[in-house]
Amino acid sequence: MNEAEFSILVCTSNRCKQLDRLLASIKELRIPKDCTWELVIVDNASCDDTQEVIKAYQNVLPIKSFIEPRRGVSHARNASRREARGRWLFSTDEDVTLPT
Repeated sequence: MNEAEFSILVCTSNRCKQLDRLLASIKELRIPKDCTWELVIVDNASCDDTQEVIKAYQNVLPIKSFIEPRRGVSHARNASRREARGRWLFSTDEDVTLPT
């Protein structure tokens, strides 16, 4: 994907259950079919099941996933912004459930 209309940025670290709830809520969003978007997830050196949760949604969401080995949310957020290709960037945390 060269450029998207918008990117949703999520940084996570060892909160796979919260990430699963967030991704389930994103899956239910009503996004127009002609709207291009991406979901950029940065795993900040998790040692739980974060990667398995991400893999479970890769066939239903336009996920770009990266691992940031340097601990700290600032490193993860900077990585998400570097990787995002959307004209508009929206950040959310993994403990959020988006309204549908």
